[in-house]
Amino acid sequence: MVRMTSGCWRACVVLSVMSMASPALAADWLPVDPAELALAKPRVDPNADSEALLWDVKVTDQRDGDSYATVYQHYLRIKIFTERGREAHSKVDLPYTPFARVRDVEGRTIAPNGTITELAGRDVFDRTIVETSGLKLKARSFALPSVVPGSVIEYQWREIHDESLAQNVELAFQRDIPAHVVRYHIKPLPLRDVGYGMASQAFNISGVAVVQEKDGYTMLQASNMPALKREPYMPAELSLKSWVLIYYRSIDKGDPPAEKFWSDFAREESEALKPAWKVTGDIQKAATQAVAGATTVADKVAAVLRFARERVKRTDADTTPEALARERKANKDVTATLKRGAGTASDLTLLVGAMATAAGLDTRLALMPDRSHSDARPDLKQPYFYRHLGIAVRDGANWRFVDPANEHAPGGHTRWQQEGAQALLLDGKAPAFAAVPWSPAGFSTRRRNASLRLLENGTLEGTVTLEYTGHMAVQYRERDDDETEAERKRLFTEEFARRVPGIEIADFAVEHLTDPEQPYVVRFSLRAPGYAERAGSRMLLAPAAIQRGAESVFTAAERRHDLDFRFAWNEDDTVTIDLPAGFDVEAAAPPQAMHIDEGRSAKYQVELTSTGGRLSYKRSFFVGAGGPVVFSRQAYPVFKRLFDAVHAGDAHVVTLRRVAQ
Repeated sequence: MVRMTSGCWRACVVLSVMSMASPALAADWLPVDPAELALAKPRVDPNADSEALLWDVKVTDQRDGDSYATVYQHYLRIKIFTERGREAHSKVDLPYTPFARVRDVEGRTIAPNGTITELAGRDVFDRTIVETSGLKLKARSFALPSVVPGSVIEYQWREIHDESLAQNVELAFQRDIPAHVVRYHIKPLPLRDVGYGMASQAFNISGVAVVQEKDGYTMLQASNMPALKREPYMPAELSLKSWVLIYYRSIDKGDPPAEKFWSDFAREESEALKPAWKVTGDIQKAATQAVAGATTVADKVAAVLRFARERVKRTDADTTPEALARERKANKDVTATLKRGAGTASDLTLLVGAMATAAGLDTRLALMPDRSHSDARPDLKQPYFYRHLGIAVRDGANWRFVDPANEHAPGGHTRWQQEGAQALLLDGKAPAFAAVPWSPAGFSTRRRNASLRLLENGTLEGTVTLEYTGHMAVQYRERDDDETEAERKRLFTEEFARRVPGIEIADFAVEHLTDPEQPYVVRFSLRAPGYAERAGSRMLLAPAAIQRGAESVFTAAERRHDLDFRFAWNEDDTVTIDLPAGFDVEAAAPPQAMHIDEGRSAKYQVELTSTGGRLSYKRSFFVGAGGPVVFSRQAYPVFKRLFDAVHAGDAHVVTLRRVAQ
């Protein structure tokens, strides 16, 4: 849930009564420098398959009556160096959501000899690239003609975001490919007379040229930008790549020290939100009813949350019925939310906060950053990062953080995106920051149990139960909650089939899909022909049947970025395999166990036993027993060895031999 703070809202209200003209789309292509056509090698990265010669974007707001839209006018020119570069860039998808449109697509290819081939309008079409029952993502798609290594390709388009204004816009200066020149043209709205002006804040970048252009535009330009190299389990992109945030802010407050900045901001937010979560007689009555019989802080929080979730239907969740989602009615305050029985994530959060207060708990509203979005720090003095509204309830000497909008987590547990972050507690008198605690590995578990039998022809068949809790369960519930049963089975089978070709899934069922207080359970039966390999009178069997074939996590010898494992988790697998008559285990030595930091940071261990024609396999693996799950890149060699050992262990083979009858 993304929440617009009141400070941002006040600025946007001012913006909404003003407008600016949108510059016309360029009628002509920019001149091509012969040196660009002659360029034979990458300039920014010697190993690049392609480089952007120019990435130019204009950002503007426009008004049509009472409607507003933000328009991004893109111009992209790319030099192709290799066949891989041709494969990556000759086919283009320009995605857009139901709240945006892509228009005026133009494209062309310039051959090394200067010959130009235009993209025909009939070759630009719309297609759906992602579609589920809760999401449809479309793209304006096309294939640029006659692209070969050595070509220069370029295309331009307008991206129109309806019901939007350019407040808090992220300008990326680093992308998937290296870029010779990246520039943005920004024209601030004339708001100084009403106390607002445009500001910018740069992250992970220096040396941005600022040039005042005609017609009131300001150009921001950077040169020779390397590509952002993605790695498994890396920190949030915005904490790594080069970018600039543009936003409107009050020009009357100057630039106070961080402590005063946040103190003033928190007081303003607290005062602005106070009427929305006022405790009334109706709220007091509901709270008293909800916590009847509860004694501890944890029990009272759980009772209030359960009551609110039962009484209020979400209007903004991906599982919200279409008729309810179409209701755009705004609730004035928590009493209105309770009476109406419907509201947004913010409405639900405010209601739980008001009821917790009415139940006698020391409660604060809390603004929390998103660790998957960026690395938010108080010293940055940037409210843009603090947009997720939650609740903090004092429990003894500590604060218990609750996220009522996290519909798939037990007890309103915060998302992993908030763990380890500094939350801003809103208070009209004593605002403060407090750390959101990390969850232990035992909170998020993946338990996999399989009862299988191996046939003499190598076929493996039987039943499997997968059980997920904590953040693991949230991830799978969010994936599955808005899918049909048939679609859930299809997606699951496709995922499994990538690791075990030819597998057949039947009797597929899920349990507790919408009950966050219970583990999320997936049950199915499987049949995998040819799973075990025959070798004369012997058979080769991989007992890690559930995770066998999974890709290796870390393949690079070196690491650029720190490691961020998102959250601590624990895996426990138990597999029993009844062997075919006449076969026994020749050798059942388990893979080598490994650990990091004496088992405090991570540990992997396997037990293999064989008795009475049955092979038993037990696997345990955890990362982050407790505390932070972010590690320096200097720790990468240690974690790579661990994950390589896990990958090898999951492919471990046991030899079966035919025994004399």
